Amino acid sequence: MKFSKTQRRTLLIVAASLLAVACRSMPSPSDSASKNDQSITDLRVMDLSDKTEIVVQGEKPITYTYLLLENPPRMVVNLLSMNRGSFTQAIKVDKGVIREINVHDGQNPHLAVQLEVLLNQSSKPDIRTQNNSLLIDFPRPQIDGQRVVDEYRIGPEDVLEIMVWKNADLTRTVTVRPDGKISLPLIGDVQASGLTTAELKTDVTRKMKDYIAAPEISILVTTINSYFYYITGEVAHPGKYPLKERTTVLQAISMAGGFTPFASKNGMSLFRKDPNNSAEVKLRVRYDDIISSEDPRKNLELQSGDTIVVP
Repeated sequence: MKFSKTQRRTLLIVAASLLAVACRSMPSPSDSASKNDQSITDLRVMDLSDKTEIVVQGEKPITYTYLLLENPPRMVVNLLSMNRGSFTQAIKVDKGVIREINVHDGQNPHLAVQLEVLLNQSSKPDIRTQNNSLLIDFPRPQIDGQRVVDEYRIGPEDVLEIMVWKNADLTRTVTVRPDGKISLPLIGDVQASGLTTAELKTDVTRKMKDYIAAPEISILVTTINSYFYYITGEVAHPGKYPLKERTTVLQAISMAGGFTPFASKNGMSLFRKDPNNSAEVKLRVRYDDIISSEDPRKNLELQSGDTIVVP
Protein backbone atom coordinates (compact mmCIF):
# COMPACT_ATOMS: atom_id res chain seq x y z
CA MET A 1 0.00 0.00 0.00
CA LYS A 2 1.36 3.39 -0.99
CA PHE A 3 0.76 6.55 1.03
CA SER A 4 0.68 10.02 -0.34
CA LYS A 5 3.05 12.65 1.01
CA THR A 6 0.23 14.19 3.04
CA GLN A 7 -0.69 10.79 4.54
CA ARG A 8 2.92 10.03 5.44
CA ARG A 9 3.21 13.43 7.17
CA THR A 10 0.02 12.71 9.16
CA LEU A 11 1.27 9.26 10.26
CA LEU A 12 4.58 10.75 11.45
CA ILE A 13 2.75 13.39 13.51
CA VAL A 14 0.54 10.72 15.12
CA ALA A 15 3.54 8.49 15.91
CA ALA A 16 5.45 11.39 17.46
CA SER A 17 2.44 12.28 19.61
CA LEU A 18 2.07 8.69 20.85
CA LEU A 19 5.79 8.54 21.67
CA ALA A 20 5.56 11.78 23.65
CA VAL A 21 2.61 10.44 25.65
CA ALA A 22 4.48 7.19 26.37
CA CYS A 23 7.57 9.05 27.52
CA ARG A 24 5.54 11.22 29.87
CA SER A 25 3.94 8.10 31.43
CA MET A 26 7.30 6.42 32.15
CA PRO A 27 8.95 7.24 35.50
CA SER A 28 12.20 9.10 35.19
CA PRO A 29 15.25 7.92 37.15
CA SER A 30 14.68 10.74 39.59
CA ASP A 31 11.04 9.66 40.03
CA SER A 32 12.12 6.09 40.75
CA ALA A 33 14.62 7.27 43.31
CA SER A 34 12.04 9.53 44.95
CA LYS A 35 9.90 6.50 45.74
CA ASN A 36 12.62 5.30 48.07
CA ASP A 37 13.46 8.66 49.58
CA GLN A 38 11.94 7.69 52.95
CA SER A 39 14.82 6.70 55.22
CA ILE A 40 14.87 4.59 58.35
CA THR A 41 15.45 7.28 60.95
CA ASP A 42 15.59 4.97 63.97
CA LEU A 43 15.90 1.24 64.55
CA ARG A 44 16.05 0.01 68.14
CA VAL A 45 15.06 -2.89 70.39
CA MET A 46 13.27 -2.34 73.71
CA ASP A 47 13.29 -5.02 76.42
CA LEU A 48 9.96 -4.64 78.24
CA SER A 49 8.48 -6.63 81.12
CA ASP A 50 6.22 -8.83 78.98
CA LYS A 51 7.73 -8.53 75.50
CA THR A 52 10.73 -7.53 73.40
CA GLU A 53 9.81 -4.79 70.93
CA ILE A 54 11.52 -3.78 67.67
CA VAL A 55 10.80 -0.16 66.72
CA VAL A 56 11.38 0.96 63.13
CA GLN A 57 10.92 4.71 62.68
CA GLY A 58 10.37 6.32 59.29
CA GLU A 59 9.68 9.80 57.97
CA LYS A 60 6.08 8.92 57.06
CA PRO A 61 3.76 5.89 57.47
CA ILE A 62 5.48 2.58 56.66
CA THR A 63 4.15 -0.08 54.29
CA TYR A 64 5.47 -3.60 54.88
CA THR A 65 5.12 -7.33 54.30
CA TYR A 66 6.68 -10.08 56.41
CA LEU A 67 7.40 -13.79 56.46
CA LEU A 68 8.24 -16.21 59.31
CA LEU A 69 10.81 -18.90 58.47
CA GLU A 70 12.35 -21.93 60.19
CA ASN A 71 15.76 -23.64 60.22
CA PRO A 72 17.05 -21.38 61.57
CA PRO A 73 14.05 -19.50 63.05
CA ARG A 74 13.89 -15.97 61.69
CA MET A 75 11.56 -13.26 60.49
CA VAL A 76 11.97 -11.35 57.23
CA VAL A 77 10.30 -7.93 57.01
CA ASN A 78 10.10 -6.11 53.67
CA LEU A 79 9.87 -2.34 54.08
CA LEU A 80 8.37 -1.02 50.88
CA SER A 81 9.78 2.10 49.18
CA MET A 82 12.38 2.87 51.84
CA ASN A 83 16.14 3.16 52.08
CA ARG A 84 18.42 2.05 54.88
CA GLY A 85 19.59 5.46 55.93
CA SER A 86 22.58 5.05 58.24
CA PHE A 87 21.69 1.50 59.29
CA THR A 88 24.18 -0.68 57.42
CA GLN A 89 25.63 -2.93 60.13
CA ALA A 90 24.18 -5.99 61.84
CA ILE A 91 22.63 -5.15 65.22
CA LYS A 92 23.50 -7.60 68.00
CA VAL A 93 20.51 -7.86 70.32
CA ASP A 94 20.29 -11.06 72.39
CA LYS A 95 17.15 -9.90 74.20
CA GLY A 96 14.16 -12.19 74.71
CA VAL A 97 13.88 -14.40 71.62
CA ILE A 98 15.70 -11.89 69.37
CA ARG A 99 19.34 -12.64 68.65
CA GLU A 100 20.34 -10.27 65.85
CA ILE A 101 18.89 -7.91 63.22
CA ASN A 102 20.42 -7.58 59.75
CA VAL A 103 19.47 -4.79 57.33
CA HIS A 104 19.69 -5.62 53.59
CA ASP A 105 18.85 -3.86 50.35
CA GLY A 106 15.70 -5.25 48.73
CA GLN A 107 15.65 -7.23 45.51
CA ASN A 108 13.82 -4.57 43.50
CA PRO A 109 13.07 -0.84 43.79
CA HIS A 110 9.74 -1.46 45.53
CA LEU A 111 11.19 -3.86 48.13
CA ALA A 112 13.78 -1.33 49.06
CA VAL A 113 14.81 -2.51 52.54
CA GLN A 114 14.70 -5.97 54.10
CA LEU A 115 15.05 -6.62 57.84
CA GLU A 116 16.21 -10.11 58.77
CA VAL A 117 15.44 -10.80 62.44
CA LEU A 118 17.33 -13.86 63.72
CA LEU A 119 15.55 -15.61 66.61
CA ASN A 120 16.73 -17.87 69.41
CA GLN A 121 13.52 -19.90 69.03
CA SER A 122 10.37 -19.87 66.94
CA SER A 123 7.98 -17.14 68.03
CA LYS A 124 4.98 -15.43 66.48
CA PRO A 125 5.13 -11.63 66.81
CA ASP A 126 2.45 -8.98 66.99
CA ILE A 127 3.26 -6.49 64.23
CA ARG A 128 1.52 -3.16 63.69
CA THR A 129 2.04 0.43 62.57
CA GLN A 130 1.66 3.52 64.72
CA ASN A 131 2.02 6.96 63.16
CA ASN A 132 5.38 6.77 61.32
CA SER A 133 6.60 3.71 63.23
CA LEU A 134 6.49 -0.03 62.67
CA LEU A 135 6.28 -1.97 65.97
CA ILE A 136 7.18 -5.68 66.12
CA ASP A 137 6.44 -7.26 69.51
CA PHE A 138 7.78 -10.70 70.48
CA PRO A 139 6.28 -12.08 73.72
CA ARG A 140 8.79 -13.14 76.35
CA PRO A 141 9.32 -16.93 76.41
CA GLN A 142 6.69 -18.83 78.38
CA ILE A 143 7.45 -22.08 80.15
CA ASP A 144 4.48 -24.11 81.40
CA GLY A 145 2.48 -20.90 81.90
CA GLN A 146 5.19 -19.09 83.86
CA ARG A 147 7.01 -16.16 82.29
CA VAL A 148 10.75 -16.48 82.58
CA VAL A 149 12.38 -13.19 83.53
CA ASP A 150 16.03 -12.28 83.50
CA GLU A 151 16.14 -12.42 87.32
CA TYR A 152 15.07 -16.08 87.44
CA ARG A 153 17.68 -18.18 89.27
CA ILE A 154 18.49 -21.52 87.70
CA GLY A 155 18.10 -24.56 89.94
CA PRO A 156 18.72 -28.33 89.93
CA GLU A 157 16.72 -30.33 87.35
CA ASP A 158 15.99 -27.22 85.25
CA VAL A 159 16.43 -27.87 81.51
CA LEU A 160 18.58 -25.37 79.59
CA GLU A 161 19.12 -24.88 75.88
CA ILE A 162 22.63 -23.55 75.26
CA MET A 163 23.20 -22.38 71.69
CA VAL A 164 26.58 -21.50 70.20
CA TRP A 165 26.01 -19.32 67.13
CA LYS A 166 27.25 -20.94 63.89
CA ASN A 167 28.51 -23.99 65.78
CA ALA A 168 25.84 -26.66 65.95
CA ASP A 169 28.26 -29.25 67.38
CA LEU A 170 28.54 -27.25 70.60
CA THR A 171 24.83 -26.49 70.94
CA ARG A 172 23.28 -28.57 73.69
CA THR A 173 20.09 -29.14 75.69
CA VAL A 174 21.20 -30.01 79.20
CA THR A 175 19.62 -30.72 82.60
CA VAL A 176 21.13 -29.12 85.68
CA ARG A 177 22.49 -31.90 87.89
CA PRO A 178 21.67 -32.23 91.62
CA ASP A 179 25.10 -30.71 92.37
CA GLY A 180 24.03 -27.58 90.42
CA LYS A 181 26.39 -28.09 87.48
CA ILE A 182 26.04 -28.77 83.76
CA SER A 183 28.49 -30.42 81.38
CA LEU A 184 29.38 -28.82 78.03
CA PRO A 185 31.78 -29.81 75.23
CA LEU A 186 35.31 -28.39 75.44
CA ILE A 187 34.86 -26.60 78.78
CA GLY A 188 33.50 -29.46 80.92
CA ASP A 189 31.55 -28.80 84.13
CA VAL A 190 30.08 -25.33 84.73
CA GLN A 191 28.19 -24.12 87.80
CA ALA A 192 24.62 -23.18 86.78
CA SER A 193 22.45 -23.43 89.90
CA GLY A 194 21.92 -20.09 91.61
CA LEU A 195 22.82 -18.05 88.52
CA THR A 196 20.63 -16.09 86.11
CA THR A 197 20.85 -16.95 82.42
CA ALA A 198 22.83 -13.73 81.87
CA GLU A 199 25.37 -14.68 84.54
CA LEU A 200 25.71 -18.21 83.18
CA LYS A 201 26.12 -16.85 79.64
CA THR A 202 29.00 -14.62 80.81
CA ASP A 203 30.75 -17.57 82.45
CA VAL A 204 30.28 -19.94 79.49
CA THR A 205 31.41 -17.26 77.02
CA ARG A 206 34.54 -16.56 79.04
CA LYS A 207 35.50 -20.25 79.12
CA MET A 208 34.65 -20.81 75.43
CA LYS A 209 37.07 -18.04 74.40
CA ASP A 210 39.94 -20.43 75.10
CA TYR A 211 38.73 -22.58 72.19
CA ILE A 212 36.63 -20.34 69.91
CA ALA A 213 37.28 -16.81 68.68
CA ALA A 214 34.52 -14.41 69.78
CA PRO A 215 31.89 -17.02 70.72
CA GLU A 216 28.25 -15.92 70.65
CA ILE A 217 26.23 -17.77 73.28
CA SER A 218 22.47 -17.81 73.91
CA ILE A 219 20.94 -19.57 76.92
CA LEU A 220 17.25 -20.32 77.45
CA VAL A 221 15.46 -22.02 80.32
CA THR A 222 13.14 -24.42 78.50
CA THR A 223 11.69 -26.29 81.49
CA ILE A 224 11.51 -25.25 85.14
CA ASN A 225 11.80 -28.21 87.50
CA SER A 226 13.58 -26.66 90.49
CA TYR A 227 10.51 -24.86 91.91
CA PHE A 228 8.36 -27.19 94.00
CA TYR A 229 6.47 -27.59 97.29
CA TYR A 230 5.40 -30.46 99.51
CA ILE A 231 2.01 -31.22 101.05
CA THR A 232 1.63 -34.00 103.59
CA GLY A 233 -0.86 -35.31 106.11
CA GLU A 234 -4.63 -35.56 105.76
CA VAL A 235 -5.05 -34.80 102.05
CA ALA A 236 -6.08 -37.24 99.33
CA HIS A 237 -2.76 -37.17 97.46
CA PRO A 238 0.18 -36.03 99.60
CA GLY A 239 3.53 -35.57 97.88
CA LYS A 240 5.86 -33.25 96.00
CA TYR A 241 4.28 -30.84 93.48
CA PRO A 242 5.90 -28.54 90.89
CA LEU A 243 5.54 -24.81 91.52
CA LYS A 244 5.24 -23.50 87.98
CA GLU A 245 2.86 -20.63 88.56
CA ARG A 246 1.54 -18.53 91.44
CA THR A 247 -0.08 -20.98 93.88
CA THR A 248 -1.83 -20.37 97.20
CA VAL A 249 -2.44 -22.73 100.12
CA LEU A 250 -6.05 -23.39 99.03
CA GLN A 251 -4.95 -24.11 95.47
CA ALA A 252 -2.28 -26.52 96.73
CA ILE A 253 -4.88 -28.40 98.83
CA SER A 254 -7.17 -28.58 95.80
CA MET A 255 -4.39 -30.00 93.60
CA ALA A 256 -3.70 -32.61 96.29
CA GLY A 257 -7.29 -33.81 96.03
CA GLY A 258 -8.71 -31.92 99.02
CA PHE A 259 -8.96 -32.81 102.69
CA THR A 260 -9.66 -36.29 103.99
CA PRO A 261 -12.64 -36.70 106.40
CA PHE A 262 -10.21 -36.74 109.34
CA ALA A 263 -8.34 -33.51 108.51
CA SER A 264 -7.99 -30.77 111.12
CA LYS A 265 -8.57 -27.88 108.73
CA ASN A 266 -7.80 -25.19 111.27
CA GLY A 267 -4.61 -26.83 112.54
CA MET A 268 -2.52 -26.62 109.38
CA SER A 269 1.11 -25.50 109.40
CA LEU A 270 3.31 -24.14 106.64
CA PHE A 271 7.07 -24.64 107.03
CA ARG A 272 9.26 -22.18 105.12
CA LYS A 273 13.01 -21.58 105.04
CA ASP A 274 14.11 -18.14 106.18
CA PRO A 275 16.17 -16.70 103.27
CA ASN A 276 18.35 -14.74 105.70
CA ASN A 277 19.68 -17.61 107.81
CA SER A 278 18.32 -20.83 106.25
CA ALA A 279 16.38 -21.58 109.44
CA GLU A 280 12.88 -23.05 109.05
CA VAL A 281 9.93 -20.90 110.06
CA LYS A 282 6.57 -22.38 111.08
CA LEU A 283 3.43 -20.46 110.03
CA ARG A 284 -0.02 -21.32 111.38
CA VAL A 285 -2.77 -21.62 108.76
CA ARG A 286 -6.48 -21.80 109.61
CA TYR A 287 -8.91 -22.82 106.87
CA ASP A 288 -11.82 -20.90 108.45
CA ASP A 289 -9.73 -17.71 108.58
CA ILE A 290 -8.98 -17.97 104.85
CA ILE A 291 -12.60 -18.61 103.92
CA SER A 292 -14.17 -15.95 106.15
CA SER A 293 -11.56 -13.20 105.77
CA GLU A 294 -11.66 -10.53 103.10
CA ASP A 295 -7.88 -10.18 103.43
CA PRO A 296 -6.27 -12.18 100.57
CA ARG A 297 -3.00 -12.34 102.54
CA LYS A 298 -4.59 -14.98 104.79
CA ASN A 299 -4.41 -17.36 101.83
CA LEU A 300 -0.61 -17.54 101.76
CA GLU A 301 1.19 -17.68 98.41
CA LEU A 302 3.64 -20.56 98.30
CA GLN A 303 7.37 -20.27 97.75
CA SER A 304 9.73 -22.92 96.40
CA GLY A 305 10.59 -25.42 99.12
CA ASP A 306 7.48 -24.79 101.26
CA THR A 307 5.90 -27.72 103.12
CA ILE A 308 2.20 -27.77 104.07
CA VAL A 309 1.25 -30.11 106.91
CA VAL A 310 -2.42 -31.00 107.39
CA PRO A 311 -2.82 -32.88 110.71
